Amino acid sequence: MGLLVALGAAAALVGPPAAESQAPTVRVLGKTPSPPRPACPATDRTSCMAVGNVTIFQSMIGGSHMPYQVPFHGKLAAWSITLSKPRRSEVRGFDDFYGRPSQARISVLRPVGKKRPPIYKMVRQSPIQELNRFFGRTVHFALERPLNVRRGQIIALTIPTWAPNWAVNLDNNNAWRASRHSKRCDDSDIQEYSRPQQKVGSNRQYGCYFTNTRFLYTATVVRDPSS
Repeated sequence: MGLLVALGAAAALVGPPAAESQAPTVRVLGKTPSPPRPACPATDRTSCMAVGNVTIFQSMIGGSHMPYQVPFHGKLAAWSITLSKPRRSEVRGFDDFYGRPSQARISVLRPVGKKRPPIYKMVRQSPIQELNRFFGRTVHFALERPLNVRRGQIIALTIPTWAPNWAVNLDNNNAWRASRHSKRCDDSDIQEYSRPQQKVGSNRQYGCYFTNTRFLYTATVVRDPSS
């Protein structure tokens, strides 16, 4: 698994187009012109923040609804994550609370019915990436085996331990959902009840809805020319 050198490499993964009208379309879900900075390092030592033991997706970015919904049939070719640079003492604290090392993977979810709170099926996921050596930068991962995606599916971020890619104190036009039951949304429930969704084929309620915050990740999807 290597780092993504150029966006063009992602398009190449589906092969050359048969004709100009069938040229692959590349979309980078979650990309915005001026993304906020994640919440570490903090000027106030008490406010460095990370999130862990959960699968999440942004349901709104800057008022744009469902920004990680796949717009066409194709391949998930690459993903990125923007990481803060927590202090050593903060890393130790997150390790002790969530587990070590810092990890993440990209996931593909399919909505199940029209229930509220919503339920999603885990259909595909990438290998886990360890993140510590990338703290303080945006890192891109190209998938050696791109994941099939279908229009209407959701690209989520799974955090098996913890990741410092959380931007806070934003306006309420930013919102996300977590893979937790609607009755287990308090911070006090994290260690006992919060678990990432990592079993392919499993269903999970995404019952916790939070505003004023954003996870900083993108997903590069490439349209299947034959669709």
